[in-house]
Amino acid sequence: MAHYEPPRADAPHAVVSVRRTYHTQPPFPDETRWERILLDGALWKSQVLRSQPEQLRAEDVRVRPGPLRIQVVTQLSHFEQRPVQQTVEVEDPAARRKRTELRTVYAPVEVQDDRCDVTAQARFTPEREYVVSYEYLGHARCRLSCLERPLSGPLAAAEPRPCEP
Repeated sequence: MAHYEPPRADAPHAVVSVRRTYHTQPPFPDETRWERILLDGALWKSQVLRSQPEQLRAEDVRVRPGPLRIQVVTQLSHFEQRPVQQTVEVEDPAARRKRTELRTVYAPVEVQDDRCDVTAQARFTPEREYVVSYEYLGHARCRLSCLERPLSGPLAAAEPRPCEP
Protein backbone atom coordinates (compact mmCIF):
# COMPACT_ATOMS: atom_id res chain seq x y z
CA MET A 1 0.00 0.00 0.00
CA ALA A 2 1.33 3.43 -0.95
CA HIS A 3 2.00 6.03 1.75
CA TYR A 4 0.44 9.48 1.50
CA GLU A 5 2.88 12.21 0.51
CA PRO A 6 1.61 15.67 1.52
CA PRO A 7 2.39 18.68 -0.68
CA ARG A 8 5.35 20.84 0.33
CA ALA A 9 4.60 23.82 2.57
CA ASP A 10 5.38 26.26 -0.29
CA ALA A 11 3.01 24.46 -2.74
CA PRO A 12 -0.74 25.23 -2.91
CA HIS A 13 -2.46 23.30 -0.14
CA ALA A 14 -5.22 23.23 2.44
CA VAL A 15 -4.74 22.15 6.04
CA VAL A 16 -6.91 19.33 7.37
CA SER A 17 -7.14 18.63 11.08
CA VAL A 18 -8.18 14.98 11.51
CA ARG A 19 -9.89 14.55 14.86
CA ARG A 20 -10.83 11.23 16.42
CA THR A 21 -13.19 10.67 19.33
CA TYR A 22 -14.24 7.35 20.89
CA HIS A 23 -17.53 7.49 22.79
CA THR A 24 -17.51 4.04 24.37
CA GLN A 25 -15.75 2.37 27.28
CA PRO A 26 -13.51 -0.55 26.30
CA PRO A 27 -15.22 -3.80 27.36
CA PHE A 28 -11.89 -5.45 28.29
CA PRO A 29 -9.07 -3.88 30.33
CA ASP A 30 -6.38 -5.08 27.88
CA GLU A 31 -8.22 -4.06 24.72
CA THR A 32 -6.24 -2.53 21.87
CA ARG A 33 -7.43 -0.19 19.15
CA TRP A 34 -6.01 -0.30 15.64
CA GLU A 35 -6.57 2.88 13.64
CA ARG A 36 -5.84 3.41 9.97
CA ILE A 37 -6.43 6.64 8.02
CA LEU A 38 -6.22 6.65 4.24
CA LEU A 39 -6.25 9.66 1.91
CA ASP A 40 -7.26 8.70 -1.66
CA GLY A 41 -6.35 5.11 -0.83
CA ALA A 42 -2.82 6.00 0.35
CA LEU A 43 -1.91 5.28 3.97
CA TRP A 44 -1.47 8.47 5.99
CA LYS A 45 -1.58 7.10 9.53
CA SER A 46 -1.65 3.61 11.04
CA GLN A 47 -1.25 2.94 14.72
CA VAL A 48 -2.13 0.51 17.47
CA LEU A 49 -3.09 2.06 20.78
CA ARG A 50 -4.20 0.79 24.13
CA SER A 51 -7.94 1.33 24.04
CA GLN A 52 -9.25 3.75 26.61
CA PRO A 53 -11.95 6.34 26.69
CA GLU A 54 -10.24 9.55 25.81
CA GLN A 55 -10.93 13.08 24.90
CA LEU A 56 -10.16 14.39 21.47
CA ARG A 57 -7.06 13.39 19.47
CA ALA A 58 -6.16 15.50 16.45
CA GLU A 59 -3.35 15.75 13.92
CA ASP A 60 -2.92 18.12 10.97
CA VAL A 61 -2.00 17.19 7.42
CA ARG A 62 -1.48 19.27 4.28
CA VAL A 63 -3.58 18.18 1.28
CA ARG A 64 -3.59 19.17 -2.38
CA PRO A 65 -6.47 21.28 -3.70
CA GLY A 66 -9.33 19.34 -5.26
CA PRO A 67 -11.37 16.26 -4.34
CA LEU A 68 -10.05 13.81 -1.77
CA ARG A 69 -11.46 10.54 -0.41
CA ILE A 70 -10.90 10.11 3.32
CA GLN A 71 -11.27 6.69 4.96
CA VAL A 72 -10.93 5.82 8.65
CA VAL A 73 -10.86 2.20 9.81
CA THR A 74 -10.93 1.18 13.48
CA GLN A 75 -10.67 -2.30 14.91
CA LEU A 76 -10.95 -3.13 18.62
CA SER A 77 -9.58 -6.42 19.90
CA HIS A 78 -8.24 -8.19 22.95
CA PHE A 79 -6.33 -11.42 23.66
CA GLU A 80 -7.75 -14.49 25.39
CA GLN A 81 -6.25 -17.82 26.35
CA ARG A 82 -8.00 -20.38 24.15
CA PRO A 83 -7.40 -24.00 23.21
CA VAL A 84 -5.60 -24.33 19.89
CA GLN A 85 -4.37 -27.34 17.95
CA GLN A 86 -0.61 -27.66 17.54
CA THR A 87 1.33 -30.14 15.47
CA VAL A 88 4.48 -31.42 17.19
CA GLU A 89 7.12 -33.98 16.29
CA VAL A 90 7.90 -36.52 19.00
CA GLU A 91 10.53 -39.23 19.16
CA ASP A 92 9.07 -42.74 18.98
CA PRO A 93 11.71 -44.98 20.62
CA ALA A 94 9.90 -48.20 19.71
CA ALA A 95 9.78 -47.37 16.01
CA ARG A 96 13.15 -45.56 16.10
CA ARG A 97 11.80 -42.55 14.24
CA LYS A 98 9.91 -39.33 14.76
CA ARG A 99 6.18 -39.10 14.41
CA THR A 100 3.78 -36.21 14.25
CA GLU A 101 1.14 -35.68 16.92
CA LEU A 102 -1.68 -33.21 17.22
CA ARG A 103 -1.98 -31.63 20.69
CA THR A 104 -4.35 -29.13 22.21
CA VAL A 105 -2.62 -26.33 24.10
CA TYR A 106 -3.80 -23.03 25.53
CA ALA A 107 -2.35 -20.00 23.76
CA PRO A 108 -3.14 -16.29 23.49
CA VAL A 109 -5.53 -15.66 20.59
CA GLU A 110 -6.55 -12.25 19.32
CA VAL A 111 -10.32 -11.77 19.45
CA GLN A 112 -11.89 -8.98 17.39
CA ASP A 113 -14.49 -7.12 19.44
CA ASP A 114 -15.63 -4.52 16.92
CA ARG A 115 -14.71 -2.91 13.62
CA CYS A 116 -15.88 0.23 11.88
CA ASP A 117 -14.95 1.52 8.43
CA VAL A 118 -16.24 4.83 7.07
CA THR A 119 -15.39 6.89 3.97
CA ALA A 120 -16.21 10.47 2.96
CA GLN A 121 -15.43 12.55 -0.10
CA ALA A 122 -14.60 16.27 0.17
CA ARG A 123 -13.24 19.00 -2.09
CA PHE A 124 -10.44 21.11 -0.61
CA THR A 125 -9.55 24.70 -1.55
CA PRO A 126 -6.08 26.25 -1.01
CA GLU A 127 -5.57 28.59 1.92
CA ARG A 128 -8.44 27.10 3.86
CA GLU A 129 -8.57 25.02 6.99
CA TYR A 130 -10.76 21.95 7.35
CA VAL A 131 -11.73 19.82 10.30
CA VAL A 132 -12.49 16.16 9.59
CA SER A 133 -14.12 14.54 12.62
CA TYR A 134 -14.26 10.78 13.10
CA GLU A 135 -16.52 9.56 15.88
CA TYR A 136 -16.58 5.93 16.98
CA LEU A 137 -19.98 5.20 18.53
CA GLY A 138 -19.60 1.46 19.22
CA HIS A 139 -21.33 -1.64 17.83
CA ALA A 140 -19.84 -1.14 14.33
CA ARG A 141 -21.20 2.42 14.17
CA CYS A 142 -19.06 5.42 13.35
CA ARG A 143 -19.37 8.65 11.41
CA LEU A 144 -17.10 10.99 9.51
CA SER A 145 -17.89 14.67 8.95
CA CYS A 146 -16.04 17.61 7.44
CA LEU A 147 -16.22 21.36 8.15
CA GLU A 148 -14.45 24.16 6.28
CA ARG A 149 -12.97 27.34 7.77
CA PRO A 150 -10.84 29.90 5.86
CA LEU A 151 -7.28 30.40 7.15
CA SER A 152 -7.09 34.10 6.32
CA GLY A 153 -8.87 36.95 4.60
CA PRO A 154 -12.30 38.49 5.17
CA LEU A 155 -13.99 35.11 5.73
CA ALA A 156 -11.60 34.05 8.53
CA ALA A 157 -14.13 34.88 11.26
CA ALA A 158 -17.02 33.14 9.47
CA GLU A 159 -18.79 30.16 10.99
CA PRO A 160 -17.52 26.77 9.81
CA ARG A 161 -19.61 25.22 7.03
CA PRO A 162 -19.86 21.69 5.65
CA CYS A 163 -17.21 20.71 3.13
CA GLU A 164 -18.14 20.47 -0.53
CA PRO A 165 -18.52 16.86 -1.67
